[in-house]
Amino acid sequence: MENTNQYICQCCGMPLGEETFSKEPDGSVNKEYCKWCYADGKFRYSSIEQLMDFIVPHMTNENYSEEQVREYFGKLLPQLKHWKQQYRGIQKSPKTLRAFLFVCLIKRIQFFAEIPGGLFQLF
Repeated sequence: MENTNQYICQCCGMPLGEETFSKEPDGSVNKEYCKWCYADGKFRYSSIEQLMDFIVPHMTNENYSEEQVREYFGKLLPQLKHWKQQYRGIQKSPKTLRAFLFVCLIKRIQFFAEIPGGLFQLF
């Protein structure tokens, strides 16, 4: 039997084993991600913030406060392969960062514009 102790999920950092490896759409095992972060060729979390919103309540306990958990995973997650790949272009190119921020701004404006009586209602 293969030693699986060396594997950690490259999305959430969880230690991986035979029971927790993810699967590709063709049924093959993917040893880079856990089955909760990646399944059938799709990632469950689209941002570190979304993943943190899931992790923090589950990892907070009498030994680790919410702040400690956020600090720990805030340092760990950006180092993992999935997040490095996702944010690589943004970190390297100011032009790409500006484009990314512009798209976020447009999406935010569209969101508020769709709210009845929202911020963009004319007087």
